[in-house]
Amino acid sequence: MTSVLWTPRAEAELEDLAFYIAVRDTRPTVALKLIDEIVAKSQQYANQPLMGTIHSGLGSRFRIFRHTRYVIVYEPIDEGIIVHRVVDGTRDFRRLFRDM
Repeated sequence: MTSVLWTPRAEAELEDLAFYIAVRDTRPTVALKLIDEIVAKSQQYANQPLMGTIHSGLGSRFRIFRHTRYVIVYEPIDEGIIVHRVVDGTRDFRRLFRDM
């Protein structure tokens, strides 16, 4: 069985996203649905890790996929994927990923 591993940073970003939507936007149902969808889609990519897009600013080790306006950055591994980031796709990629 394939697995999805989440880095502490990716977990924190996912939690922050859920908190923002649930509390700041007062839409807890929407927040839970979005998180469930991102987790489910991550599992799909774990089943076929090379399915994602290689982004020129990240190098060949990382791939991305999008869910609504969010970009999930992951690394294919033999057992599935490691999710490194969950970010708003409208933000500046180069600046966000300098430390990767």
